Amino acid sequence: MTWLTGHWNDAWMVAAKAALLYLTALAALRFGTRRTLAQMSPFDFITAVAMGAIIGRTSTSSTSSYATGAVAIATLITIHRLVSLLRYRPAIRRLVDARIRVLVAGGRIRRHQLWICGLTEDDVQAALRQQGLKRLDEARLVLYERAGAITVVRDRPHGDLIQAALEQAAGADPPWVLEAAQYPAEPDRS
Repeated sequence: MTWLTGHWNDAWMVAAKAALLYLTALAALRFGTRRTLAQMSPFDFITAVAMGAIIGRTSTSSTSSYATGAVAIATLITIHRLVSLLRYRPAIRRLVDARIRVLVAGGRIRRHQLWICGLTEDDVQAALRQQGLKRLDEARLVLYERAGAITVVRDRPHGDLIQAALEQAAGADPPWVLEAAQYPAEPDRS
């Protein structure tokens, strides 16, 4: 019957290690950067998943000590913080972060960009409905942000934030995308 229930001494050890590792991870996240929970970009996601794996594996392993798990968590948080700081350098940011993508420009869906992002027209239409839009041509721009959020721009894209996103996306987009965003959309006659 021990194959089913194990030894009670082992259960207490697992519970104690799990609690200590949880508190260690909580402290590490508290002293680290908040990006891990707030943004969930790919490098944030990797850190979160790896921390969960470390806590789970170390808690249930009879061959891994709490100290081993704590060192692994501290190492992950340190590397995550270092990558967060290095992202201030444009070359590192291009390696770590996804590019902003223009999914809709001037009322026209850019299917190739949807394909690159792994999105469908239904995803874009859902984002438009969430913003209260009834037709595609009501959206001047639809941007796929670095962390995976969809931004809908209704009016002409003026202002520093929208212009910065367009310039960042322009590296992969043809000039007509920026031009289409500046002028009224052609009405859909289909």
